[in-house]
Amino acid sequence: ILVQQKDYAGALDVLQKAAVQDLRNPLAYIELAELCLGFNQAEAKVKDTARELAKTLLVKAGDLQPNNPLTLQRLADGYMYVGLSDKASAVYVQLVERFPQLPGVRERLIDIYLSQEDKDKAWAQLESILKDIPTNLRAHYLMGSLAYDANDMAAARDHFKKVLILNPDFEQAYYDLAGTHINLAERNSDEAEGAKEARQALEVLERARSKFKERFI
Repeated sequence: ILVQQKDYAGALDVLQKAAVQDLRNPLAYIELAELCLGFNQAEAKVKDTARELAKTLLVKAGDLQPNNPLTLQRLADGYMYVGLSDKASAVYVQLVERFPQLPGVRERLIDIYLSQEDKDKAWAQLESILKDIPTNLRAHYLMGSLAYDANDMAAARDHFKKVLILNPDFEQAYYDLAGTHINLAERNSDEAEGAKEARQALEVLERARSKFKERFI
């Protein structure tokens, strides 16, 4: 009610009093933390204090070791929102191991690994997604990008091709695919194979040129 009235200082005071109670219920702490994260229009000092209080509440919830998958997912999402990515990834890993079919969990875990530049772990999770859902466009695109960064152009090419099969309107994938063909053309010791890759790069670019409006790229 106080948040709706924009009395953020009063609302924060209520939440601080609630936070020191011995609730012994992880979901109660999580719900209080979520209330703390709703101070979007508060002044910076109050908003920052509420965010720090949310961190404290989420840690209290984690210390109670919840088992319910939906509670765990809310806990991990909260950790991620307040920047406790290591705690978030630990909970997401637990969820993936215990409830592998829970939607969205692997994707959030991948986002954390990518933000931490842990490409090997991200790759492993992407492989698991494609094993279950071979038509997952985002997984193919991310694997193509990771393979490109690792200089595995053949793997990157194959993933970008699948992206365009799944979504022919994904413009950036045309340029990424052409880039893999160009790299393979330059590196190929077999002149004929190199020329073939170069022709394929031009074909991909021509497809993009005819499909999308003309612009710098």
